[in-house]
Amino acid sequence: MKKYLLTSLLLLLSVVTIAHDSDIEMLSNSPQTRTDSLSQRLQDEEDEAMYKKIWSGRTFWNLGYEWGKLNDVDFNEKYNSQVAFALSIGRVIYVHKKPVANMIKFGIDAGLDVSYAKFKEKDRGIYDSDLFYDKSDKDKNDYSSIGLHSVDIGFAIGPSITINPVGKLKVKTFFHVVPSGSLIIADGDAHSSYKTTFTYGGEIVWSRIGIGVEGYTGAAKYKNVIDEDENDHPAYSKIDYNAVGKTKFRTSGFRLYLALKL
Repeated sequence: MKKYLLTSLLLLLSVVTIAHDSDIEMLSNSPQTRTDSLSQRLQDEEDEAMYKKIWSGRTFWNLGYEWGKLNDVDFNEKYNSQVAFALSIGRVIYVHKKPVANMIKFGIDAGLDVSYAKFKEKDRGIYDSDLFYDKSDKDKNDYSSIGLHSVDIGFAIGPSITINPVGKLKVKTFFHVVPSGSLIIADGDAHSSYKTTFTYGGEIVWSRIGIGVEGYTGAAKYKNVIDEDENDHPAYSKIDYNAVGKTKFRTSGFRLYLALKL
């Protein structure tokens, strides 16, 4: 009798287990379950595609127009830019893969930074000072027509923070150090120097195009801006050439730029 009851109980448990497994299999193969699984997979693929669209544009081209100032520190002469342009080409390297709070990424920007500016002439020539200009000197009058120019070519590097608040919109802020080779062109001569510039700013980008604003400041000393051969000119009589063999210029200003992300 006990043997019969034990056999019947084992048989009943087997039937219940088989039925349970069958129900699970039927549920997993049901149209609703298949639909939910497909929807989740499509959603994951859509999220991945959106992520790539938002964060894949790491290469940047920035074309800007500048409003700058050039300050001759040693002789207290200041010049405003008449026309000035800037071009930055580089890449942002994000320091982590997944965005913080699903919207913030920290990165390092690195790339080429090139700028050119032509500065407004003074009423009495390129240098508005009796030390540098004599109206009666025709050669100096020709000098004023050439104008004062600056060209900087450098490598910009520094941290950046990018926020993606909604959709394809991104807001970025940055700070860069730009070690550069710099030229000041005056009187037909180019005077070169090493220059360190600091830039800072922000931009707003939708998808792959945006606008930004960037401030900058830097300084360098240029040798022989005053030509030693002209040291005997009456306009230079008060200058100790040996004391001013290098002239310090400071640049500052800001640029408004169009940003392209590739």
